[in-house]
Amino acid sequence: MGINFPDGTQSHTGKLCQEHVHDFGSITSFSTSSNTLQRMLTFNFTTKLANSRIHHIAEFHGYYGSSGADRNFSCGIQVNGGTHYHIGPNGTQPSGNSGQVITGYHRGDTPGMSFVINFHNVFTGNANGMPSWAAGDTLTFWADCVGENTYYHCQASQQGQGRFGRGKSKIIIQEFIP
Repeated sequence: MGINFPDGTQSHTGKLCQEHVHDFGSITSFSTSSNTLQRMLTFNFTTKLANSRIHHIAEFHGYYGSSGADRNFSCGIQVNGGTHYHIGPNGTQPSGNSGQVITGYHRGDTPGMSFVINFHNVFTGNANGMPSWAAGDTLTFWADCVGENTYYHCQASQQGQGRFGRGKSKIIIQEFIP
């Protein structure tokens, strides 16, 4: 039994096909030159539909090692191990800026404070520059970080008291009927 609105726009039993929550609680640190992307996490997702609509929700926890350090994040997808496609960047950039990262930049002016960055994006297979896929294809999702100093992923800047904890980074993938 489906929901049928008076105008007939919804005849499916539901639009959400599947949802996968990929938690990453491993304690890691990332340090490199300010222009080198480093892979933080990766995982596979098997589609149920061809060219479905994907809701990509990323949440990164951690803190930076010094005040004034600029860092950024990049997310992407591959279909069956093929070409990398970036999710959500603004392709209109001034000269010298990256068209692969998801924010202008994230500054570590309060390195003693832990933070969380949330990033939401929606895309459809074979639309707006995204690759196409068939039902049963493997989509590999990944997240990178880039920037100055050290990013302490899934770590807290304070410890030893009951009021301190550590966040767990995650990416949630929801597949919808397009």
